[in-house]
Amino acid sequence: MVVTLLGQYLRMAPLSVAALPQHAAFDSAENKHLLDPSVERPALHQFVRVVLDDAFRLIDRRLETFKLTGRKQSPPAEGDVCQLQQTVSVKELRTISRDPKLSPKGYQNWPRAAEAWFARRSWHAEEMRAGTAEWDEFKFGLKDLHSEHEYEYTPDVYDAHEVLSWNDQLKGLTITSYHGCEMRIMEMCHQMPSILNPRVFPVLVITAYSGSDSFIVAQVPVDISQLHEALYCNGKNTRAGAVDDPQKQKKTTIG
Repeated sequence: MVVTLLGQYLRMAPLSVAALPQHAAFDSAENKHLLDPSVERPALHQFVRVVLDDAFRLIDRRLETFKLTGRKQSPPAEGDVCQLQQTVSVKELRTISRDPKLSPKGYQNWPRAAEAWFARRSWHAEEMRAGTAEWDEFKFGLKDLHSEHEYEYTPDVYDAHEVLSWNDQLKGLTITSYHGCEMRIMEMCHQMPSILNPRVFPVLVITAYSGSDSFIVAQVPVDISQLHEALYCNGKNTRAGAVDDPQKQKKTTIG
């Protein structure tokens, strides 16, 4: 039997802006329509801790129950990538139901069907040579500026746009066992086959060190379609003069 290790945040359904910790941008006149007096925003340090704790439980305990579906290589890395999958039933997803106030309109009764969850796992030697990397290289490539580096090494990603950042508020804070915490909202834009619109994935990205030799990156979908600071999710990128790059001016489909 699968042990339920699901929290309210790490779900496929997006979070609403009202569910996020306070940010100065939320008080602007352009974002007043997003205020919901019935929702109490979580404290920043508490929110970060809960999301990271949920992510660690998923990795340390739930991932062991995923089914191995295949292996592939990812050049130039030497290590094989294990491809894993698990179907999560509606019953289990509703065992720990998300407060409807945390979800945007249209997602309050989510989920309506079972969800297919996918994972990848790989092992790498900690060496400074071709095909692998030293620890500092892994930290730089995957923890530091995670989204910008994803843009650099993923061929179909053509923009990683920072929407909001809580990094100044988190700077220097140790949250239980986590340090070096950062939290940002990013819009990750992916080029699709020519007959399809490009897709933009709005994600809340939280990164932190969990020890001297470990770090974690958690990404949570978030609905920013009505947020003034968004560029792609609200269509602002299509307006004249908003961006110079023709690729970035194209209409996008969310998620």
